[in-house]
Amino acid sequence: MNISLAFKAPWAMLKIAFLMVLFLAVAEGSQAQCGEGNQSCDQQWNLMAKVDSGLAPASDISEDDLAADMDAFGASVVSFGFMNQSASETAQEIVTGNDTAKFITFSANDVDNDLLDYTVISAPEHGTVSKIDSGFLYTPESGYVGKDDIVFRVSDQLGNLLNMSLAIDVISLYHPPSVRIRTPHDGEVFPAYGGDLWAEVPIRATATGDVKSIAFYDGTTLIPDSPNPQSCPTDEVNCPVTLVAKLPWGYHTLVAKATDTKNKNCVSLPVVIIVNPSEPKVKISNPYDGQIFTAPANIDITAEVTDSREMSYVEFFANSQKLGRITRNVSPYTFTWQDVKPGIYNLAAKAVDVMGASGTAISKSILIVVVPAKPLTKSDLALTMTTTPNPVPAGGLFNYILTVTNRGPDTATGVTLEDFLPSSVDYVSKKPSQGEYDPKTGFWSVGDLVKYRSAKLVLTVRAPSKAPTEQISNTAYVYGSEYDPDNSNNHVTDYVRIKA
Repeated sequence: MNISLAFKAPWAMLKIAFLMVLFLAVAEGSQAQCGEGNQSCDQQWNLMAKVDSGLAPASDISEDDLAADMDAFGASVVSFGFMNQSASETAQEIVTGNDTAKFITFSANDVDNDLLDYTVISAPEHGTVSKIDSGFLYTPESGYVGKDDIVFRVSDQLGNLLNMSLAIDVISLYHPPSVRIRTPHDGEVFPAYGGDLWAEVPIRATATGDVKSIAFYDGTTLIPDSPNPQSCPTDEVNCPVTLVAKLPWGYHTLVAKATDTKNKNCVSLPVVIIVNPSEPKVKISNPYDGQIFTAPANIDITAEVTDSREMSYVEFFANSQKLGRITRNVSPYTFTWQDVKPGIYNLAAKAVDVMGASGTAISKSILIVVVPAKPLTKSDLALTMTTTPNPVPAGGLFNYILTVTNRGPDTATGVTLEDFLPSSVDYVSKKPSQGEYDPKTGFWSVGDLVKYRSAKLVLTVRAPSKAPTEQISNTAYVYGSEYDPDNSNNHVTDYVRIKA
């Protein structure tokens, strides 16, 4: 397009004369200087412009979008200039790929340093152009391949204009598919449940491009679970597919491979997961909870273990103190604890398999009582406990009232009561009718108790500040130096409910 700039005739003649002088000066190697006293500079416009173009994706790049993998074309340079005369259209061509936007920037110099303005006066027929910051973004129609053009206009503050036609060649580019594993995440751990050595792991992937199927691999091996590969759903974008893989315990490197309709494919970044075998399970089957022995006692502690892996060892504990270890790979495991002195003991077993720390299990503890040896004399000690008030408000005070009675027929000596108090309550005070209670050890040294006499201990404690969902239980035991013909009444458990 040609646009003429109209000027008054006298001024035009002066302009032509000035240009001739300037032309001669340049030819002789000199250049006219524009200063404040040279008014001809007010209408003189030397314009040298260039167009720099670079590739940009046709849409915002997200995790599921793929830009063409091609090198940016060289910058297109458009040079033009005039001295306030009619400007003829200048043409230049740039190249981009299908579905690939092109970013165009301008730079120009004006002799009298006027600000230049760039506008589009003829939009492209097969795409769109939009102004972005200091340039323009051309975006071809989706799938379009062929010729297109844009006409730009540049103007200065004096009203001088210059048009430029920019030809665009949209060539065909192959856009390969892309694929990504969405779940599981890198480093995720899955347990193999029960005695099974396998875990079911759902693997979900998405892909972009004209993808027809996605296959899943464990390393370089196609995962055998069906269907694999999986066809893309026809009614959903990005080909979301999921495979539930049955994987053995160990490390697994998961890879997804997408194949498009041209049988081109690409692979995802690997995702490494861990399948852990099920942890061992251990329980003490002997002795039973609450069993009473007479000192000095030899106690067989038996632990039963189930595990999907080879066992390394089983350790036995009494009141958190290790008693010993059995190292073999056959359940049950039995340890004999010899010459056990009188006392109350919490027994537990710990099973460790070949996985070490990740394959460790601890049994539920059981409680046993070892009483002194039976003397020739006997006294039937009986223990009762009441809790008051019950229920008790959270954070409030309440009492455990323990009463020891000697039902005869002989005097009981060395009478001892053990009450460790629940861990959820806080000890406040004690009030024994005789003897001494040590809150640190939980022992009440009652001393001697003649037949048909009783001794009482009141323990004041504070309830937890937050009410638990279950009642709090407290268990106490009593024994003496004499033979006790009835051990069933030597221990007692009472419960208290904490209300909010």
